[in-house]
Amino acid sequence: FFSTREETRTEKVDGRSLLESVAACLAQFGVPVVQLPVRILESIEQVLHPAQPRILTPTWLRQFLRAMGSSHDQKSPSFQLEEGSPSAPYGDSRRRHGKNVQVDVLTLDEVGSLLEFAMSDGDLADLEGVPLMVTEDVSIGTIAFAGTRDAHAIFVPENDGEYSLLPNGLHRLASRRLRDSRPWVWQQLRNMAAPIGQHVPPQSLQPAPHPKFQLRLISIDTLLTALQDVLPHSWNGTDPLVSQDDWSTWVETWLKAMWLWVSRMSVPVKHLLHWPLIPSIKQFQNLGAEAQDQKPCVRLYRLLPNSALINVEQDSDLNSDEFADDQLVPSRLLARAKLERHVQCELLTLLQRSLDCMPIHAPAWLMKNHVDQLRGFVYVCTPDDLLRVAHVCLWRLEQEGPSGDNTPAASLTSASSGVRQLRHRLGDRASQRELDALATWLVMVRQEGCSCKRVASATWKRQCRIMCASPLFSPLASLADTSVRRVALLDAEEFGIHSGLSNELDNNNTWVLLPESCTEVTAALRAAGVELPRCIEVPLEFSEHASLVGLAQELGIKHMTWASVLLDHVFPWAHSTDNSVARQGLIVAIVQRWQEMDLGNKHDQCKQTLQATPFITTVSGRTMSPAEILDPSSEELRLLYSSNGSAGPFPAADIFAALSSALRRGIVSFRQELSAIEIVERLSFLNEHANDDTQWECTRTIAEHVLQYIAQHVVLRCVPETMEPSDHVGSLTHAQDSRNQPRNSFFFLACD
Repeated sequence: FFSTREETRTEKVDGRSLLESVAACLAQFGVPVVQLPVRILESIEQVLHPAQPRILTPTWLRQFLRAMGSSHDQKSPSFQLEEGSPSAPYGDSRRRHGKNVQVDVLTLDEVGSLLEFAMSDGDLADLEGVPLMVTEDVSIGTIAFAGTRDAHAIFVPENDGEYSLLPNGLHRLASRRLRDSRPWVWQQLRNMAAPIGQHVPPQSLQPAPHPKFQLRLISIDTLLTALQDVLPHSWNGTDPLVSQDDWSTWVETWLKAMWLWVSRMSVPVKHLLHWPLIPSIKQFQNLGAEAQDQKPCVRLYRLLPNSALINVEQDSDLNSDEFADDQLVPSRLLARAKLERHVQCELLTLLQRSLDCMPIHAPAWLMKNHVDQLRGFVYVCTPDDLLRVAHVCLWRLEQEGPSGDNTPAASLTSASSGVRQLRHRLGDRASQRELDALATWLVMVRQEGCSCKRVASATWKRQCRIMCASPLFSPLASLADTSVRRVALLDAEEFGIHSGLSNELDNNNTWVLLPESCTEVTAALRAAGVELPRCIEVPLEFSEHASLVGLAQELGIKHMTWASVLLDHVFPWAHSTDNSVARQGLIVAIVQRWQEMDLGNKHDQCKQTLQATPFITTVSGRTMSPAEILDPSSEELRLLYSSNGSAGPFPAADIFAALSSALRRGIVSFRQELSAIEIVERLSFLNEHANDDTQWECTRTIAEHVLQYIAQHVVLRCVPETMEPSDHVGSLTHAQDSRNQPRNSFFFLACD
């Protein structure tokens, strides 16, 4: 029996009260249902007292449904579900099966009516075993309310977005059709799913905690536990691959819902560590032939501590419709210096091979909407973020330690060892284009990207460990050296230079640069092959020369002075080398640019050293210093050796022409008189050729000029105090007048 006395819910569904809808459901199942006025029902109860008639109440309905469900399957009591119209009036017996009550199939509307009536008295704890829970998967039928631990959790989502959090897990989600058709029932389910003591608004009227059964709200812990059951087991591998079909059908939808939920619920990303939540929709172009041969697929990368994922944006990413409104784009994606595409590719190839960084192509929606959650896991391809990635990789190397290295570096701290490992990784097998890209990148970085501790803003670059380990410069090499070798600040010790690198990596390096002026002299130094062990330079092939020179100055690398280059390196090399051609070319280039070199207070010292440096080729083929050369412009001196100037310590015509400007400015000077040794040499020459009839005229002419030179320039210096100069002059004049005397006596007089 039933009457309006048992109506606890007054809402109308399809024009009928809840009690009438339940009665109609029972009537279709063969249950004899009679509706009576309240007065008649009370009279029957009085007549039958102390026995009671069977009255349709929530308690009786729960007992009836438990019995019907368990009669089908003791382990999993349930009813089948079908799509159907609302229940027919309770007088319709089209679903009766003889005399026995049989409930096989229910519609979603019938389940909603029965469940709402079963909950209407507020005794929710008595729902244990009632098979009226409906999930999104209609094919499994209804599920009984269960409080056992082995029962799978049924989630009661808050909104439509949460229905996408469990791919392939529709059987774990309460039916949204039940939510839409029975909002009061849905709220009760939400309250039962809430943790004890916590109610989901609107608050339940029952003061006591609700039973939980297997109902759960979606929280980070319950969600991750459920995902372990519903996600493919193939994802347990490292960086799983997803086919394009799976990506387009459900994986992308799930990832969008997952990240949106994490953002909305403010879930710390640390709870998602090791989960494959970062998709790369295409492979990086420079990964090699193996990646190029793979079929199109999407790779999922895990959220790992100290991750080194670098998102390589496509040209269309920032031009798409999603980024049309600048206010929606994070400032980190707009206001930044960008690397050119070819530099970016070369640099990422180097970082991937050397530092195990992984370039990825994340979807635009991920980087646009969830950049804050991804900070520390995915880095954008900007100079500052790439510097952060390099510091992460350096931290990894420091944690690994020296790795069995027996070199002196192994005895240093782990930090110092990590920097040295980073140096070798960056330099090994790097091409010239990759090294150029490395230099271009480090020129552009700012202090915001540096993670080094105790870094002063003014000197942060020279204290940055990434800067110290990066091979940016080249040793000053000769033109014959075609190697691509680059050196870093840490390499000073390898060249026998004290680098000043302490355990704290406070680098006070001793590398130096050549002066910026007089590039012709620098080119001559390189052509001559002069060794400057402390000297480095910007690579010749590097396009942005000035910017890298500026970086060198920020790193504390000072410029040498030309005076130190000449006195410490060039002049000592010129005295020791056997390559006369290279020596002459270098010194001539220096002399021609002497005024531009700004030698300062070392000018006189450099000039004196230059006078003693042998680099001038004489007419006879010898190499002599300016101090040993006679001035060829003096006719008197040239005639002492030959009538045509083809002999003697005189410069060759080409070198004399090259030094003419330096001679006028007084940078180089030649002697204007013979030394005593040279006079003796001239007299010895005459004595040797005294009997040579073939060169008699030439020898006699030289002898006359030698005698004249001695008379005019030597005698006055050699006259004894007891003798008058006129006596010597007379003897020499007598010799000039004795041309008709025998030849032997003439030469005897000349030598005397």
